[in-house]
Amino acid sequence: CRLKEYRKPIDNNFGPTVLRGNESEHRTEKPIVRDRAEEPANSVYTVERQIRLMLDRMRGVYLRDWSLGVLLMGLTILLPPALPAPQPAHKDTEPRYRRVCYYTNWSQYRKNGARFLPANIDPFLCTHLVFAFAKVDQRGQLAPYEWNDIQYPYIYRQFTSLKKKNPALKTLLAVGGWTHGSGPFTEMVRYKKGRQAFLDHALQYLRTHNFDGLDLDWEYPANRGSPPEDKDNFSKLLKELREGFEQEASRTGKPRLLLTAAVAGGEKIIRTAYDVPKLNKYLDFINLMSYDLHGSWSSYLGHNAPLYGGDYNTDEPTLTHSVVRYLFLKVFALL
Repeated sequence: CRLKEYRKPIDNNFGPTVLRGNESEHRTEKPIVRDRAEEPANSVYTVERQIRLMLDRMRGVYLRDWSLGVLLMGLTILLPPALPAPQPAHKDTEPRYRRVCYYTNWSQYRKNGARFLPANIDPFLCTHLVFAFAKVDQRGQLAPYEWNDIQYPYIYRQFTSLKKKNPALKTLLAVGGWTHGSGPFTEMVRYKKGRQAFLDHALQYLRTHNFDGLDLDWEYPANRGSPPEDKDNFSKLLKELREGFEQEASRTGKPRLLLTAAVAGGEKIIRTAYDVPKLNKYLDFINLMSYDLHGSWSSYLGHNAPLYGGDYNTDEPTLTHSVVRYLFLKVFALL
């Protein structure tokens, strides 16, 4: 069924409002363009147009052009290829769109039919699989969370072995998570020596366990007990990791490890935690946390991951607000 159209403008401080206007102009003048190769070579996709097309697509409205789709399933967002991005690690096999899926290592403890293991994953469903989570230990290095991640039955190995069934699949290791907290990250990023030690060990750890990249899930820099300077220190970490990954690939001839991050969707944390242009500069893509926008802390009932706001409260957090804010802050990709 089609979602009810929501025409109220979104007020923001990052640029012109993008939801105003009569949406009938986007309807069925011609079919949706399914392949960007069919589009004219001189097509120009401004930030505003990207957002308009994306929002209309999510409403189920027929468009003149197709640019971007979003899957509202956990942390899944698709990369808009019209926006500039760093060169991919595998130019010949990099997919046109990324469908990123997270696997949680605690799902093995669910009861009966809810139990979920790497063997239950369809290796052709997603282009990128992210294993959640590893942790930063007391030495400031990557370490497994669960007892069987690197011991029998070797959950890491089960996870990365899915690439035997689908050689185009990329597997990444996520470090952090909500319960991990900021403390270990804060200590690790405080000095260059700590960041370098983390990089050196991460290169070894990711290669040893056959991962194709690292996903940083620090929740959140300069928040939840993390000092304000961690915003800048997080950017330094991204820069040094990206440079280290590139140098290792050049030195060894191996494909470069991917570098991504799971980032918050709330306005306050966006402003205080991230130097967004530097996310653009150093990350291959970002994973927008499109959930927990309402919860027990809210003063009114709201959806866990609302696409649009209700008329009763136009200031409530929504996924479209988060997308607009990131795009107007010049981030290149959303997942």
